[in-house]
Amino acid sequence: MLGADDASGRLVQQVATWRTVRAASTAVESVSATLAGCGFTATGDPRLGDASAQLERTMDGALERVVVIAAEGATVTLTGSGSAAAAGTWESLADLAMGGLCAAGVHGCH
Repeated sequence: MLGADDASGRLVQQVATWRTVRAASTAVESVSATLAGCGFTATGDPRLGDASAQLERTMDGALERVVVIAAEGATVTLTGSGSAAAAGTWESLADLAMGGLCAAGVHGCH
């Protein structure tokens, strides 16, 4: 897990590996369901990797975004608030997070 916290916002990235690409893709649904139980609402599929989901919630008046992405047999869950969740910035952070998944994947980078 990697995290960055400052007065302007917070960004947390978690990476998990799975035995197969299919298992990682299926995990997107289960992680999303768990997040929904914590007050997040699905806002669509950003169409990243093999499977993905984006969710949002408002906590203490601040927007918090989560994207869950499966690629190469691994998943990344990226959570951001404040400046990290801002339009334009958030999408770039999600792309960067997905790009790092190949090193954690079942077959590594190819």
